[in-house]
Amino acid sequence: MKIGFHLPLILIILIGINQSFYSQQRDSNYVNIHSDSLKLNLGNNEEMKIRLYLVEKYNPGNCFGMPGPPPPNQRKISSELLSKVKRLVPEKSDIECEKLIQKMQRIGLEKIDAGKYYFEFKDGKCCNIIYYKGNIEIFNGAIREKLLEKTIKTVPC
Repeated sequence: MKIGFHLPLILIILIGINQSFYSQQRDSNYVNIHSDSLKLNLGNNEEMKIRLYLVEKYNPGNCFGMPGPPPPNQRKISSELLSKVKRLVPEKSDIECEKLIQKMQRIGLEKIDAGKYYFEFKDGKCCNIIYYKGNIEIFNGAIREKLLEKTIKTVPC
């Protein structure tokens, strides 16, 4: 029996174990709010304002190769959604509003109570991915935020 015959099989097993380990690690760090909460609710100005606030404060990015929404040229943004965001930030161009919408769509919100939400999102800056979790509310017309957790994961560049 030749040792060389079993080497490819051993490599395949090791690669499978390695990939399984990394996929389990990665999955534990994903934003875990239900996918419905990642959709922008056109009828809820409160949610739109909160998402816009978080985008403008943290400016979450997405690095090439990081899991996330498709590139801008592959996404379709409804004219109704674009006009709604444009009304909230009239000083921005249509292209800037489209970029804001793409970032807003990555923020998970879960309503806790009237005007109060739990949020989660990730910010990919190529070599580091930052995960944010917190509570946010609109109180007397002002947005108040409490960051509960900020986790930074270093990933291969």
